[in-house]
Amino acid sequence: MAAKGSAAASVRRTYDLAAEAHHAKLLDPSDSAWNVSERYAILESLGDLSGKSILDVGCGSGIATAGLFGRGAASITGVDFSRGQIAIAARENPAARFAVGDAAALPLPDGAFDLAVGSYLIHYFSPQTPCPALRGSRAGPRTRGQVPFLHGPSGVR
Repeated sequence: MAAKGSAAASVRRTYDLAAEAHHAKLLDPSDSAWNVSERYAILESLGDLSGKSILDVGCGSGIATAGLFGRGAASITGVDFSRGQIAIAARENPAARFAVGDAAALPLPDGAFDLAVGSYLIHYFSPQTPCPALRGSRAGPRTRGQVPFLHGPSGVR
């Protein structure tokens, strides 16, 4: 996360404390557009993921993980800076790997994944402090530099 010092700690603490409630809200189709249009938009944009390794940057509670596996992903690694969110993601998606980490400084080698994806992450970064995954730095050469990120109701960018 690009926020520094106490701002980052405050955001992290908020996500940790509200993790279960946030996860439940995302699963409630009557309360979350994510459940219908946005999740569909990002998953559809990815096409067939058969056999691919996926890095989910800012994975939160792992809501998208089942959908990524449903599109054929062979393996998924989710990274989020909230321990509370990661605990839920691991509980809900035992076939995936999850780690607490900062999207601004991913401890992963370049080319380690076929594709990097993310949702609701861009607003934590600025042109002065870009998210490395936006540049495809963790995805392999088969992505042709295309890294889909979801942000807001307008869909995939």
